[in-house]
Amino acid sequence: MSDPGHSSYYHDPDAVPLTPDQIRASVWLSDYEGYRMEEWARIRAMPDGPRRAAALAEARRCAERDLERDLARYAEVCRELAAFHLFIGPHDPHGIEMMYRDPRTAAWLKHNHLYNAYANLRSIERLEQAAGTQMEMF
Repeated sequence: MSDPGHSSYYHDPDAVPLTPDQIRASVWLSDYEGYRMEEWARIRAMPDGPRRAAALAEARRCAERDLERDLARYAEVCRELAAFHLFIGPHDPHGIEMMYRDPRTAAWLKHNHLYNAYANLRSIERLEQAAGTQMEMF
């Protein structure tokens, strides 16, 4: 099976973009922490307290904002991809697709943005859970 995280997946006219729930589920099955791994390491190293709680709250706000933006754009891109396959088809002998942005590339990139956004949120949740566990020990 093709990998929806790879651009070639979207060149197959029969390939169906994953739903956001499917993308989130694939993230939850992986160990990927998102592209902000250095930030998570910095927060992990902070002692529990108000500064760490504030850093986690800010990270969550940013991650949720990014996810909301990416979800909206992913829906647009998936509609564009469906129209592209319906009206232009998988092969464009006249180069029409080059005149416009390629919805296959857009779908691939947005899929990966969502994958990262979900991974970032999962990493934040793990940090929050670890902080809660540490607070319970005292």
